[in-house]
Amino acid sequence: MKKAKEAKLAKKEKLRLELIEKAKKGVEKAFSSKEVMVTQTINLLSDLEKIINLLYMRLSNWEQLYAEIPTKNIKNFFETSKKIASGEEVKGVEVSSINLEKEDLEEIKSLAELGLRLIEEKERKEKYLQKLVDELYPNLSYILPAKITAQLIEKAGGVEKLALMPSSTIQLLGAEKALFKHLKFGTKAPKHGFIFQHPFVSSKPKELRGRAARVLANKIALAARADAFSKNFIAKKLKEELDKAKF
Repeated sequence: MKKAKEAKLAKKEKLRLELIEKAKKGVEKAFSSKEVMVTQTINLLSDLEKIINLLYMRLSNWEQLYAEIPTKNIKNFFETSKKIASGEEVKGVEVSSINLEKEDLEEIKSLAELGLRLIEEKERKEKYLQKLVDELYPNLSYILPAKITAQLIEKAGGVEKLALMPSSTIQLLGAEKALFKHLKFGTKAPKHGFIFQHPFVSSKPKELRGRAARVLANKIALAARADAFSKNFIAKKLKEELDKAKF
């Protein structure tokens, strides 16, 4: 009787452990598929940015035949181009005496509208990326912008691989071309990669950026380990330490 009861309990315990393992694998699979969405989204954003910049260059060359638009803001440029091509008067913009045919103006308007649609899509994808990184990497997303977080994850090949990297490697992720030139041709060694985009590094005087990059990379390594393994939220403390860092 006692043995039968023990066997029954052992069977239940085995089933419980199997269910736990199955649940863990399910979470890992879901996490992995979500991580793929992070890498796909950051790559798409990079492509959109290139297309938008190329379209801006082409349209600005075309627009110079008709009007000088005094703005370096790409979205404002597309909006102003659309208005001018539609026959609207825009303050601060002088239209040349060259008379373009209606068909030509329609082409300019069409390109401007395309640029605005692409910018709108880029903004949507940026919001989606922010939501993803907040959900998957609460520590990293607390101390880094979503774009840098995703770039690091994509380049490392996943948060676990990022977490296993030394901070010195994290510091140079995104600077592979410069590092290759340094090793092959003896050019100046890079001091930072993607993390240069962070104000903690970019806002520093040039001579302090390398040191700032090392400090930030160290915090990123700790945040990545927490997101990948312990799941503890330590980012608030890391952020406070960054804010108090002196050089």
